[in-house]
Amino acid sequence: MTDIVFETFDSTENRTFTKTNFLIFDYGTHTVRLLTAPRRVFTHFFKGKGTIKCLGRDCPVCKVNKSLQSEYPEDYKSQPAYNSSTPRHYINVYDRTMVKVCPECKAENKKDIMSQYPNVCTKCGTVITGVVPARSNTVKVANISDTNAERLMGFRLSVRDDNDEPLGLRNFDVDFTVARSGGRKDISVSASSSKGARDEVEVPEELFYDLDKQVVSLEQNEIVNFMRGVSLKDIFTARKGTKEASTEADKAVYNSVEEKLKELGF
Repeated sequence: MTDIVFETFDSTENRTFTKTNFLIFDYGTHTVRLLTAPRRVFTHFFKGKGTIKCLGRDCPVCKVNKSLQSEYPEDYKSQPAYNSSTPRHYINVYDRTMVKVCPECKAENKKDIMSQYPNVCTKCGTVITGVVPARSNTVKVANISDTNAERLMGFRLSVRDDNDEPLGLRNFDVDFTVARSGGRKDISVSASSSKGARDEVEVPEELFYDLDKQVVSLEQNEIVNFMRGVSLKDIFTARKGTKEASTEADKAVYNSVEEKLKELGF
C-alpha cells in the first residue's frame, strides 16, 4: 500500500448524508488500520445542537467571533456568542479491536479502561458473559484531533520495517487509547505492538465512506438560522420546501448571538 498524506476538505457544495459507522472512543484501547488519507476540515461545535463545517472567510460564525475580538480584546473567548473554529481529521479505518457482539442488538462491547469486558451489553442490557470475543473487522470513520493527526504523521518516519525503511501508515495497526484526565476523556495514539499488527489488510474500496460527507455543510443563511436556534433537522426540512421551526435553546447564548448578528447586518 502507498503511504498517507493529509488532504484538506474545502468543498462548499450542498451534500446529502448517509448514516456513517463512526469509531466510538469509549474508555479503553481501540486498534485500527488506517485505510485512507485523513481529511482535514475546520468545524464549529454547538453544544447540544451539533457540529457544522466552517465556511472560512464567508462564515457567519467567524464574523461574529471577529466582532467579539474587536469589542472584547481581553476576554472575547468567554463571551456567550463566541464559537471557535476547530480543525478535525476524518479517516476511514478498519476496526480490528476485539469485541463481544451482543446477540440481541448486535452492539459491539469492548474492554474498558481496566481491560475488562462488561457483563451485560452496554446498549440493551443483555447478558454477554458467554459471548466469545472476536475482532470487529468493520470499516468505520475516525474523527480525531489535530494533535493526534500530527502524531500519526510522525509515525510515517518513526515506524520502520526490518530493513529500517519507513513502513507507511497503512501498513501497521495503531492504538487509540482513551483514559480519564481531570474528568475528561484523553485520547492518545500509538503504533500497535500487538501480535499481527503488521500483517497485510485488504478492504474493498466500495466499503469506504465518502469523507466529504461526514461534516454538516450549511449555506450562509442556514448557518445564521442555526445560530439563532433553528435545529439541523428543521434546516434540512426547509431545504425540502416545508416549514422551518425553531427549537428551545439557551436564551443567554442565543440572545447574545442575535445581537451580534443584527450588528453585522444578518
